[in-house]
Amino acid sequence: EIFAVDEEGVVIPAWTYLDDKKPSGVERPFWDGFQAEFTITPELCMGWVVDGLQRGLRATLAAARAKNPKARLTSASVLDVPQAMMLASSAEHTQLGCAPSVNVYEDAKGIFVPDPKRLSCRFAGCHVHLGIGRQDPDVITRIVKAIDAIYGIASVAMFRGLEDPRRRKFYGMCGEYRTPPHGIEYRVPSSISLCHPAVANLVFDLVRCTAGIGLRNQSDAWIVP
Repeated sequence: EIFAVDEEGVVIPAWTYLDDKKPSGVERPFWDGFQAEFTITPELCMGWVVDGLQRGLRATLAAARAKNPKARLTSASVLDVPQAMMLASSAEHTQLGCAPSVNVYEDAKGIFVPDPKRLSCRFAGCHVHLGIGRQDPDVITRIVKAIDAIYGIASVAMFRGLEDPRRRKFYGMCGEYRTPPHGIEYRVPSSISLCHPAVANLVFDLVRCTAGIGLRNQSDAWIVP
């Protein structure tokens, strides 16, 4: 997910320059609320993944600049939306999320928003999908906790002063995931992961490697909560 902004740094609603997610396609950006979103197909190597991210970002920027020649992308994970823009937007465009997440920690719950139009900001993530197939719940818990313990702690240090802490009050909290048919969607990383190819490579590879530690039940080598 990524935000496009105008020359004054104001968000350009993604639905004004992108189609919706149907029909979708690999690296074909679509709107998901105020933010743009695209998916990639991981093949061959991590270099392929990062190249796919670059192609998706390039396509998003081109679409935004067709709407506003001065548009630019921002890696900011949280953007404030002007009140007039929010009120003028439809319920379809202001809704939050497309499916509920779950969390491996029972007491971890994001702030519930009964009326999305009353929330003046929006969020962008960089979710990592792990193609490990269906797994038992205890294995999923082990994997997500291993990623949190290794990648999660490292990311706090790496992105200090760059990430907006407001995001994790609503979603992207430690332990947050979904279970699509192909495996696990780890939902903790934010769009700051897209700020540079080297950073994206590090984030995706670290999540991938630490997921393997959890999958193989080797977490005793680390302090896992």
